[in-house]
Amino acid sequence: MNTGSKYCVYCDLVIQGVALVIPLESASGARPNNWAHEADDPACEPASRRRRVALAVPSEGKGS
Repeated sequence: MNTGSKYCVYCDLVIQGVALVIPLESASGARPNNWAHEADDPACEPASRRRRVALAVPSEGKGS
């Protein structure tokens, strides 16, 4: 199902604004293009970091 949204290959988020095309080496052109945020776009955060932050458990009262 193609929703028309462009997902960043680095962070797996929908790209709002400028999307850079990452060309694939497909002789037939049958594979769709990959997309990425611009290099300085603050919206692009690697998925692995988002998962770590989401799974982090706040520490309770260290050192007293």
